[in-house]
Amino acid sequence: MELILALAFSHHMGLKGDYNEIHPHLQLQHDSGFVAGAYLNSESTFSAYGGYRFEYEDAFLEAGGVSGYSSISVAPYLRAGYEIRDGVDLFVAPAFEYNSDGDLNIGAVLGVSFNF
Repeated sequence: MELILALAFSHHMGLKGDYNEIHPHLQLQHDSGFVAGAYLNSESTFSAYGGYRFEYEDAFLEAGGVSGYSSISVAPYLRAGYEIRDGVDLFVAPAFEYNSDGDLNIGAVLGVSFNF
């Protein structure tokens, strides 16, 4: 089991809102692949999540559920990434928002995470 403290920086693509792009993050990784954590999300509130992490060489995929967003109580969580060097990951995650007309905008969050 491993406890990871991280600081991620992100950019939101395809979305119109003004989002937080600095994300302190705490993650627990179990040897079985189970992950759980908490982070300061794009809405500047705290999110908690749980799911599984799949790894292949330096690439990873995390999938599960996340709370803490205003538009939905528990949202699907998906994040893919690549470890470019020890303790530094590039990642991408799908994102969505509802605009003032109630229409759905779909985008992506691109980021880099520094893991301590």
